[in-house]
Amino acid sequence: MANRRSSNDERAVIFGKPEKRPYGARLEFQVLHVGFLGDMENTTILLDSGAVASLAPARQTSWEGVLQPLPQVGFLGAAGKYEYFLPDDIPTQEWLKERGFNLKDQRSICGIAVDEATLRAKLAEKGIEFKHHGELVPPRKSQSILCEVEGTIDQQIFRAIAKIAFNYLLYWQRPEFLLEEPFNPLRRYIRYGETPGYTLVAVREKAILDDEPVAGERRLGHLITSNWAQDGISIVGQVSLFNWVTYCVSLLRDYSGERRDVKRGHFFDVSNRRIVELETRP
Repeated sequence: MANRRSSNDERAVIFGKPEKRPYGARLEFQVLHVGFLGDMENTTILLDSGAVASLAPARQTSWEGVLQPLPQVGFLGAAGKYEYFLPDDIPTQEWLKERGFNLKDQRSICGIAVDEATLRAKLAEKGIEFKHHGELVPPRKSQSILCEVEGTIDQQIFRAIAKIAFNYLLYWQRPEFLLEEPFNPLRRYIRYGETPGYTLVAVREKAILDDEPVAGERRLGHLITSNWAQDGISIVGQVSLFNWVTYCVSLLRDYSGERRDVKRGHFFDVSNRRIVELETRP
């Protein structure tokens, strides 16, 4: 007969050696009101099995993005996959038939984030008849759904980005260099949120890598660079998390000291967990 651990022993395994425990699953669920849980908040319960249940209000940090599908219409192609179009870009029935789209299958047309009346009207404009056959959930692994990413970027985010760019430059340079007085505005911004009379962190849509578009597919990973600005007396850093938007950081302005080699860049490939040094133009 197998020995059964007590709940305290199970808890010791869970918290003491997480890399060896055979659990590895975390279940999260939300309720509409705390009253459904007996008005309990910020409570941790040790269950008889040794598992730990925590009850806490859901929180969303300022940097957490919200993925919101755009209104769109999907048509079932010959390969059994949907191709999606914005409502104003729906092609004609003839165009779809010429390219092998199946308009007779009950699943042939899929509307996402668009009400049935609007969908029916937009399709009618293109000579396409629509019959509602119920709700359809697109495959979770579909990569073709058009989405709009919305996030909140505030001073707290800017200061964190500035810290990343500052630390990157510090990694390649001697500490004495970054302790010089011209770096004080950036240091005080990172530490205390004090802003000088110029912009320290700016956001732009242009990709850091020259071969990537403003809108469209990009490599999945983090990018960071440092280099002298065009004026030759300022240092600029670039940071892009998940290669989404590019943050430009003014690391140093109007420097009159020794010109050092600060031109560097790296790509952190999150898919393959590799760090690739970027090649720079002469």
